[in-house]
Amino acid sequence: MNITCPTCRKTLTCYNCPKPQTLNGETKELSGTLQRELGSKADKNGKPFYFGKLDLEDGNEQVIFFFDPDYDLTVKLQAMGEGDQIKVSGFANRTGNFTVKKLLEVEANREAVIF
Repeated sequence: MNITCPTCRKTLTCYNCPKPQTLNGETKELSGTLQRELGSKADKNGKPFYFGKLDLEDGNEQVIFFFDPDYDLTVKLQAMGEGDQIKVSGFANRTGNFTVKKLLEVEANREAVIF
């Protein structure tokens, strides 16, 4: 099964590939911890995208706009609050757009309140 870019609909890579793949050097597979920032916008086709910070497994960090490819991911990402974190893998292009391929783990970044 192939994943496609949410904007241009070009095929990015195969889900079954064993290592990170690129498409013409413009798109690469990344994994890391996504920290949700509140707010969203829509692309020219009306598909929503969100803001966040992606802490990569190699220690780097980048601010991204991220898309989600299906309804279940949309619901989970919209349910996240400001500062909540989730481990994800997906594809980023050179302009900073990130497509979430799958959710790896959910972590709430909230402090416990003791009464």
